[in-house]
Amino acid sequence: SPAPSPGPSPTPSPAPTPTPSPAPPGQGDVCIYHPTAMENFGGDDMTFTVTVTEVNEAPDQYDVTTVPNDAAIFELCYDVFTDEHFPNTGDVNGIFISIVGLTDGNGNAQSSIEVYGSPQAVTQQCLDTLTCGKGNNLNGDIPVSSFSLALQIGSAGSAGGIVTGGCVLIILDDGFSVEDFRGIGIRTQSVGPAPHGGEGSSKSYNPVCVPSGP
Repeated sequence: SPAPSPGPSPTPSPAPTPTPSPAPPGQGDVCIYHPTAMENFGGDDMTFTVTVTEVNEAPDQYDVTTVPNDAAIFELCYDVFTDEHFPNTGDVNGIFISIVGLTDGNGNAQSSIEVYGSPQAVTQQCLDTLTCGKGNNLNGDIPVSSFSLALQIGSAGSAGGIVTGGCVLIILDDGFSVEDFRGIGIRTQSVGPAPHGGEGSSKSYNPVCVPSGP
């Protein structure tokens, strides 16, 4: 008798579609202002590492009560960088940031702006300026005419100990990204050799926040 006809070949199961690895919980894109790219304009030389991270929610230490669901939230963290080439430290008095689209260039915001500091409070915020609070300015040879957002950190002077690092939470309208963060300036007082600082001052500037990660 004839051999039985073979049955239909089984259909192979489709290969599973790879799932992209998620970003770390609560974290999105990151850019870094590298310390070796920091320039000093007036005063004593010193430098910083600064990172800007887009986060999905406000970290607990900022004690933020409510955040709009569609807000863009960024955590900017700064830290004095010291080594044999940059031996100085100091008391961070101000942070000046250029953020594309934040203002109209004449001191008028084009987004809602909420700012919180940790561990040092943000004691004053200003728009489209090189000056924000007593003694907190980047007047001089810095190669920009103004920064869209200027912040005074704590109070001037080192009586309570110098502030060499911390973070600022910046809450803006939806649509902003870390790519909108351009130049940053930092005003430092009580500058001198680490770890205690001295009686000098510094005005530092870094024009580029470099994307980090894949």
